[in-house]
Amino acid sequence: VLVASGVTGTSTVITGLNNDTLYYFSVAGLNAGGTGARSTEVSATPGPSIRVNDVSVTEGNSGTSNATFTVSLSAAATVPVTVAYATANGTATADSDYVAGSGTLTFAAGTTTQTVNVLVNGDTTVEPNETFAINLSAPTGATIADAQGQGSIVNDDGGPAQPSVSINDVSVTEGNTGTTTVTFTIRLSAAATADTSVRFATAPGTATAGTDYATSTGALNFTAGQTSRTRSFTINGDTAVEPNETFFVNLSSPVGLSIADAQGVATIVDDDSGPAQPSVSINDVSVTEGNTGTKTVTFTIRLSAAATADTSVRFATAPGSATAGTDYVTSSGALTFTAGQTSRTRSFTINGDTTVEPNETFFVNLSSPVGLTIADAQGVATISNDD
Repeated sequence: VLVASGVTGTSTVITGLNNDTLYYFSVAGLNAGGTGARSTEVSATPGPSIRVNDVSVTEGNSGTSNATFTVSLSAAATVPVTVAYATANGTATADSDYVAGSGTLTFAAGTTTQTVNVLVNGDTTVEPNETFAINLSAPTGATIADAQGQGSIVNDDGGPAQPSVSINDVSVTEGNTGTTTVTFTIRLSAAATADTSVRFATAPGTATAGTDYATSTGALNFTAGQTSRTRSFTINGDTAVEPNETFFVNLSSPVGLSIADAQGVATIVDDDSGPAQPSVSINDVSVTEGNTGTKTVTFTIRLSAAATADTSVRFATAPGSATAGTDYVTSSGALTFTAGQTSRTRSFTINGDTTVEPNETFFVNLSSPVGLTIADAQGVATISNDD
């Protein structure tokens, strides 16, 4: 630092220091008398901060347009400030949707704003709005408060509405052996002006994948002008007497389409016959309570006819006016009838007491029959008071 004769002081600016940090500097040199060296302390004061804004620009159908970003300082600096910038892809693609760019901005002392122009390429493609970014880095003489500006390219192209796709419901008779096919029709609401597609996949309903039908997945393509496609699926025949069963074909991942009906239902109609299933019923019973200990009450569960194969039904006690655990012991389980058998019995425990009380009841309920229908689902046990 040169101090002219007769001048009592001067100043200089040192850049690159950290904010809010104390530094010590040694000042050495000859004074007017030819002697002198001393140290002094200085502190770094915060410089301005840099930020960049977000912008949007209408794409246009041809040529280019400018997306202009403004990079600003929070306050004017007393020395030059620099910052690097570079574009980056968002949903927009560099050199296709916009022209990539990078460089360094310099703010002269006293200057607070600079601009960066990014060229946006116009087109006539019907597409969503797209984005890219401009990122700031490597500042000198300032700090970065907002490092990224977003550029939104607003699509201004119109086009015909996308067709919608739907799938119908179908039914097929199962058959006793081999396989049959069930065919779904997948339709567009209108012919597409370009090639489109949709994915499909089977899913089980009450039918079992691999046993009742063959699983399948894939894609259906519609060429421009086409409005419908069919897809067939394999059904396995059997001789089991069973209810009608269902599976689904689900549509997903449309390209150039919207989905109006995403699920088709296939009903596999059973065509097997066999002897009518027996019905099962349970009787009502009563028992004298007793004063101490326990007694049993026995229900008879009957079939309307002997079954030709093993069958079963579940049972469970339920309280009426009697209290479970106090007046009777709760119980549940399954009763199995072997082929040719027509009745089973099941006993339940009653607890005696000396309480003067009305007669009380509890129930035994039947459920979940296998190879049977239920004619009478509830037996009533009456506990007769004898106190």
